[in-house]
Amino acid sequence: MKWIDPHELEWLANLFEYNTKIILNCKPLKVKKIYEGVIEVALEFRDSLIATLFALHMENYFPIQGDEYTKIHYAFHPYTMRFLLGIDSLRNYTKYFNRNVVFLIDANRAFRYRIKNEISIKQDIHNMLIAAKNLSLNPDQVIICYTWGGEGLYIVLAGFILRDLGYIIFPEGILDHLLFTGVPDMIAIKIPELQDDLKNKGIIEKGAWFAEFELIKPRI
Repeated sequence: MKWIDPHELEWLANLFEYNTKIILNCKPLKVKKIYEGVIEVALEFRDSLIATLFALHMENYFPIQGDEYTKIHYAFHPYTMRFLLGIDSLRNYTKYFNRNVVFLIDANRAFRYRIKNEISIKQDIHNMLIAAKNLSLNPDQVIICYTWGGEGLYIVLAGFILRDLGYIIFPEGILDHLLFTGVPDMIAIKIPELQDDLKNKGIIEKGAWFAEFELIKPRI
């Protein structure tokens, strides 16, 4: 199967390269690039929790075996309501959350490639798993994510920076149902008494994404 020409839509390629550099320079992520393909990069995170949080706030696919995968709609309205109402819980997916390698795909070029060649997302996933195998990685060690770049990506990166500064982050989708007009891209709060109490109890180190509280095991 022939991949899209790397020089086709060169400005999109340059944009993805620019976005990759921003990710690598986002210190709270503590990530390094271990592989670069035509329309994707493989990013290795020091901390599997950070890799998981990064993926949960993007379009994600958690490979299981073969070409099978689990997709978790967490930070996207209206799917978020399932988690807020207790219909679903991130704790149901913890067996997928010990992965620290994210294959990040340039959605702009991948979408054009799929339309041009009449293939499905499953083929993208299959190609990423071949690349993972060449890096001696099993499917259960990686997460596959798509990014369109721009605002959606920058909001996620900003969230990690604010988390590192001690804020609790509510991404778009979490509180949307409470608003009548306008939807904030992200809400970050810092209440010293609350954060200090959470830190003293060892629940958080600095700040936290809202998702992290759902991953806490309830005490009996």
